[in-house]
Amino acid sequence: MRAIITIAVLCLLGCSVAQNNSSQVATRTLADTANSRSKSTGDSDSVLLDKIKESQNLPEVLIWAGMSQHYNVRWTTRDLYVEPEIGRLWAPLVSRGYDDFLNLQAKFSRADNQCTYDRYLSLLSVVGSLISYKDEYSDYCGGAHGSESVRFTTVDISKTKRLAYATGNSTPLMDVDITDARTGIVNLSDYFTEGDLVNALLSDQVMRRAISSSQVTNHPKTLREILNQLSSEGYMLGDSGFELPSDYLTRFAFHHLEGDRVAIRISLRPASVANQSQHAELGLLLSIPEGLRSALNAAASKREGFLMKDSKQIAGGKFTCFKVGAK
Repeated sequence: MRAIITIAVLCLLGCSVAQNNSSQVATRTLADTANSRSKSTGDSDSVLLDKIKESQNLPEVLIWAGMSQHYNVRWTTRDLYVEPEIGRLWAPLVSRGYDDFLNLQAKFSRADNQCTYDRYLSLLSVVGSLISYKDEYSDYCGGAHGSESVRFTTVDISKTKRLAYATGNSTPLMDVDITDARTGIVNLSDYFTEGDLVNALLSDQVMRRAISSSQVTNHPKTLREILNQLSSEGYMLGDSGFELPSDYLTRFAFHHLEGDRVAIRISLRPASVANQSQHAELGLLLSIPEGLRSALNAAASKREGFLMKDSKQIAGGKFTCFKVGAK
């Protein structure tokens, strides 16, 4: 496991800015995309996207573009575009998240006109129809601290109909409802056997220490048993300062290939407010499933897509950013 300090720096070439008190809250490009998507999916994204206003002063800069299977994927400082059928992927996600955030503030009778809500998104890997990205979240409504979180997410763009995270009673709203098939968010167990996942998890040094220090003495043999053992410690991974979220199998990206195995990175969640700005990952090595072999090989060679090991070089310090909230 390697810890990464996440610093939210405003990149002038990578941020779309919005104000929640603006009288005009939708640009033409957002509305055009929303209308196109609502026609094909029946989803009222145009209403949700009204909560996002892009800055007209910042140019849209291409970060990466390529084909993967029959999809044309284009990542810019404004959004992630997938054609055919989907259009913009991240703006609707952020709009739904912000909508849920406002609903939560209203539920607890909190004023939202002084709140900020920021999302920074980066493409991590493109493997066939599987797109993995890093989603950095922060909000602040006054007081000692706001909420911060970082997660990896992998979406099957051949299946996604309504990309969104689950609603909840506290921020950050970054968990996945694995029962909602409309999101297209995938789970590692969709591609790898339970036995392989259990063995890989228990091969990680941090996981082994956490399991051995739990109050349950039985050696876990299933994914459920791993979570059950960690539950006795509040899902804490020992003294690492991080915990294993219940939806951890959805928080992954494909990192690199080692012979007949693929390296996976799973993002962890800070266990307390004190280190909520930090980010850490678990590293797993898993046998390449036949169904992903061709796509992984194409991504590793960058013939179609790419893997996480090349993502920093590809991004060149740029990312997609949405800033919503008070002036």
